[in-house]
Amino acid sequence: MGLARVISGLLLGIHCLLFLAPDARAQQTERAVPLTVQTVPRLAGIRFRVDGRSFVSDNHGLALITVDKAGTHELVAAPRQLKSDVRVAFEGWSDGVSSARREITAESFTFLQAGFSSRYLWSPDFVDSKGVQFDRERIDSVTVVDDLDNRFHLQANKAWWLQGTRVTASDPLLSAERILYRVDEVEIDDTTVEASTQEPFFPGSKQTSVVVGPSFPSLRILVRDALFGSPMSGSVLIRYPGGQVERHPLDRQGALELKSLSRGDYAVTTDAEGLSKTHSFLVYRRQELQLQVVSYVDIGVAAVVIAAVAAGAMVLRRWS
Repeated sequence: MGLARVISGLLLGIHCLLFLAPDARAQQTERAVPLTVQTVPRLAGIRFRVDGRSFVSDNHGLALITVDKAGTHELVAAPRQLKSDVRVAFEGWSDGVSSARREITAESFTFLQAGFSSRYLWSPDFVDSKGVQFDRERIDSVTVVDDLDNRFHLQANKAWWLQGTRVTASDPLLSAERILYRVDEVEIDDTTVEASTQEPFFPGSKQTSVVVGPSFPSLRILVRDALFGSPMSGSVLIRYPGGQVERHPLDRQGALELKSLSRGDYAVTTDAEGLSKTHSFLVYRRQELQLQVVSYVDIGVAAVVIAAVAAGAMVLRRWS
């Protein structure tokens, strides 16, 4: 059990004792019921309302209030933007209710968790491999990938808000985890360039520096059946500008991706179940090349069609 949970437990215990202690004030309000809401993750300054009365979470994410009597009450989570670079959105309650406005029945001391997602304004620096900073005006877009391999394409003409926490239900409580990102590529001066950070980053942490790599071209090859358009299996032979030839297998999607290539003239020969053909082209940026192969299936289909047409023509001649 972490220190934060111990502190939260102590605060809850003190809150309960204040209402269970047999003093005069308790006797006057013997039907009053303590209600505690804990934010997940721990957030200070989150506002809640019970029957129109407001109460706010403290530095431990605890919001404490007393309802006048036992029974059913209206509870509302009303988060607001905590800082200019942090946005908070309500996600759900620990008892499974998803609406921010709900009813809650409090007959005795009642504890409930409220889950929130947070988004952070991400404003990284862009530097080259020598640490020289790029002018932000040169950046057209950035592609980042989170720890679940979701890709996000961030356009330069918009503010970059990245989700920083992910709330999950772990019965009977809620839990929150930070979301980590990595930079995949940057489009700068209308050219897509590989980029990276020194390590996966959390958008709410300190300033992030994105290292923009040298502008090495890349090539993605797609091999498709000429008649049906389906992916082809097999491999391709690549002749590089220096004259060397390499064989590369195609994946299950009939694709091959080559990165960090030298600029120059390349030749690609398909080696699939069909008629091979060599294609020559110039690689100077990130490119995609789609090649169509006349497969043996295509040839068989064409032969059947030709035979059927010929047979039909003969039948028509006999009838005429």
